[in-house]
Amino acid sequence: MKKFKLFIPLIATLSLVGCGSGESSPTDVKGSEISENDLAHRGWKVSELVEIGIEGVSPEIIKTDDGKFLLFTSSLSQKRVFSSTDGFNFNQEDLSVPMGSDYSIIKKNDGTYLFYLVGMDMAQPQNNPQPNNPGDPNQPNQPMQPSQPAAQNGGKMGLKKVMVSTSPDLKTFSNPVSTGIEQTESTPAWGVPDTYEDLDGNVRMMWVSMSKSERYEVLETAVSKDGINFIPDNEPVIKDGYVDPYMLQVAENDWVLLLSTTPDQKRLPQKIYLAWSKDGKNWDIDSEPILYEEGVNYLDPAAVKINDKQWRLIISTTKSEQALTGPYRYLSTVLTAP
Repeated sequence: MKKFKLFIPLIATLSLVGCGSGESSPTDVKGSEISENDLAHRGWKVSELVEIGIEGVSPEIIKTDDGKFLLFTSSLSQKRVFSSTDGFNFNQEDLSVPMGSDYSIIKKNDGTYLFYLVGMDMAQPQNNPQPNNPGDPNQPNQPMQPSQPAAQNGGKMGLKKVMVSTSPDLKTFSNPVSTGIEQTESTPAWGVPDTYEDLDGNVRMMWVSMSKSERYEVLETAVSKDGINFIPDNEPVIKDGYVDPYMLQVAENDWVLLLSTTPDQKRLPQKIYLAWSKDGKNWDIDSEPILYEEGVNYLDPAAVKINDKQWRLIISTTKSEQALTGPYRYLSTVLTAP
């Protein structure tokens, strides 16, 4: 694995494919090293970034009851789950998860899990529709497959939707069903949902979308009482090209959110920001990024709490000019609260 010392300017990137990492010694990356406190935002800070030898985007990471980290990747590989005891050295697990991308997981009070993913409707020829073909999200026991370009199948492009599966142990999963959150028209900037519980015990979702009235991406939200059927809120909560949300903390008058920035070429490289809220609706985004590096994209943050003051953080990274193509790879670090 490769260790990245924090330096200014800081930036990172992503990548798409899964592979295990070895136990090789970290290698420092040259740069103008600065102290961690120089990156503090309201007292928050990050430690060294370490490359973990896995390629992918939109990660999800959780901590199991036995203390291990489980990393769920969005990649080209069929095997998308990795485990680690330290958050840096990961081994591939022989587990299969519902096919899709942008996984998000909530552990319920009864110990079972809600497993969210982005899937896509199969695009059907307009003059010969065939509902419930194998691979359609409505067809049991079949993985969802990406749609073919409209020019090839004579039909419209498939639309993305957020699905949810239930699991007793993250080893077996029910057939995914729709949450009701889906695209109304095909746009490239849509998805990367994060799910979290609010102070009233409801499940909330925040995801990236596009608005006809906005130049850049917006973040929308929805709420659910059962974690399955969601009702969208009326207006976006964050505008102006902030993407890839990940909720760190939900507390009375103290909500904390991680964000990346748009991959729009005019605003590269992508950076990681912290945002603050008293109610989860009105957000104050830091004026300066907590992670930034010229020529490097940092995106798709995912985190899991490891103690009262620290989170294990996984970030995708890629070169600035490869923001939309990759390859993307994962970095690991620790985020510490004041």
